[in-house]
Amino acid sequence: MDDAPDDRADGPGVARLLVVDDSSTQRRHMLGLARELGVGRVDTAADGAEALQLLRRLPNVPDLMIIDLAMPTMDGVELIQRLQQLPRCPPFVVASARESLLVGAVEEMAREPHRRRVILESALEMAQRLDLVTVAEDVETLDDRMLLRCYGCKVAQGYLISRPMPAVELPAWLQSHQRHRPALRATARRERTTTT
Repeated sequence: MDDAPDDRADGPGVARLLVVDDSSTQRRHMLGLARELGVGRVDTAADGAEALQLLRRLPNVPDLMIIDLAMPTMDGVELIQRLQQLPRCPPFVVASARESLLVGAVEEMAREPHRRRVILESALEMAQRLDLVTVAEDVETLDDRMLLRCYGCKVAQGYLISRPMPAVELPAWLQSHQRHRPALRATARRERTTTT
């Protein structure tokens, strides 16, 4: 269903949104919010199967999808699995009133390294399109940090940067970190050139 014929992107970096939800009330609510935010075009689908049919007809993938999990015919989990098989998986947000279902679906998808990357890439791309600053948590290795930087995440926290410390120790740590920062960046550059 095509709810807004305008493809311009006057809003938060999202020219085209696809809302997939079996509740017509939720679809109308999301349509109203999208219009308030200035999203150029909003398409809707009542379940995953309808969304896939719509995606096949669209000339370009949406800038963002909002997907409900509990739907008839094809639920949100199966839709996300199918989206990952597309040449270009659109960034998506999962919206569900069932928190346990949402957590279970994310845990299941994150068990495979490829799927973790798709989830990470989608979340970071969505944040960039919405002009949000993302902070990666639990960054423990240089490989983790380099992967995040490749996807545009410039702010991180975790054991790679520092272990937890009392606030009184922070000024000394900052001075030390500033002194060692050029060497850390040189190491990261060397790592990048040896892995490419």
